[in-house]
Amino acid sequence: MRKLGLILFFLTLTLAAQTLTAQQKRALTPEDVVDIRNVYNANVSPDGKRIAFVVSEPGDSNKPQMPRDQNIWMVPVDGSEPARPFAFSPKLENSPRWSPDGHWLAFLSNRGEDGQTQIWLMGADSGAAEKVTSAKAGVVSYKWSPDGRMIAFLTRDDRTDEEKKKQERRDDAILVDHDYKYLRLWVIGLNDRKSALVTRQNIEVTDFDWSPDAESFAIAFTAIPGLYKDLDCSLVVVRRSDGELLRKLADNVNLFGSPNIRWSPDGKILMFLECAPSRTGWWMSLIDPNGGQVLPLLKEYPGTFWSCKWAPDSRHLIAEAVVGTRAKMLRIDIGTDEVNTLADILNNGADFSVSADGRTLAARGLVVNRWSAASPTHEL
Repeated sequence: MRKLGLILFFLTLTLAAQTLTAQQKRALTPEDVVDIRNVYNANVSPDGKRIAFVVSEPGDSNKPQMPRDQNIWMVPVDGSEPARPFAFSPKLENSPRWSPDGHWLAFLSNRGEDGQTQIWLMGADSGAAEKVTSAKAGVVSYKWSPDGRMIAFLTRDDRTDEEKKKQERRDDAILVDHDYKYLRLWVIGLNDRKSALVTRQNIEVTDFDWSPDAESFAIAFTAIPGLYKDLDCSLVVVRRSDGELLRKLADNVNLFGSPNIRWSPDGKILMFLECAPSRTGWWMSLIDPNGGQVLPLLKEYPGTFWSCKWAPDSRHLIAEAVVGTRAKMLRIDIGTDEVNTLADILNNGADFSVSADGRTLAARGLVVNRWSAASPTHEL
């Protein structure tokens, strides 16, 4: 097995208590808890040399109704320089994502005049931030195309002019199961900055992933918006150019949380989280994008998978799973079902990324019985 570098950001109550003990022995107070800076969205650059991550600052006690500030920071993987703020403003910045060539960093922010969450872009070596999208209802999530020439994003239908007038008149009656605002898939070209609607059908897109050739998408969708409206979630392949639904692959996609669709780098396999018959759990499953039988993966594994990403060889998956009261980072061979534990982590969530060569993984958590916090970079 190739060596895999594991970078861990850990900012937990345990470490906060240790810091306090070093300064003065006293009980942890509520004030200490709210003053903790939270770290998440660790996103490693394609070359594995830098990590962009989000820092949530302590709230302002004089403005308890205001959300915490969220800014994007940068740190070199080798620890040669201290972490530094990268994208910051009085508004919120989050969801940093590197371009495939590593030259750009995209992120979500509501710093614009419209006050909506949009995609913004900055050079990897800093510079002025440039707004990419102008979605009227704001951007929910996004992904770079494999060639870095486009960004696909999800945004919800905006209110009609009549609905806006009714709101101005304070006519706030709600008609249940009517006038749905669908979450739709769009694509924007980075050269011409023109946006194009992909999913023209009235369906609620819950997740998506690009095909390696950027010509199509795998999407998970439901017929009606709302978590409990329709428990049936389907996996289909959609052509990017005109939004045609080319083929349906599965009907039992996990709806609770992200379906976590992942197209293998070689284009031959789609991984998704399949819902258990009881609807109380799920497991990883594989299917040929051209259609065929759904193949459950590690169906009897004693844990719940949170998030999964492909290794570059299209044979292994890097996954995060909850096993008992612990979170584990795993390397899974899809051909043999062999599972290797990369790290045992406390206090983590579905929050990790992998470099383009698959050798560097960035995550947030506290490693259990492996390494000390003084040396956060390790080789496995």
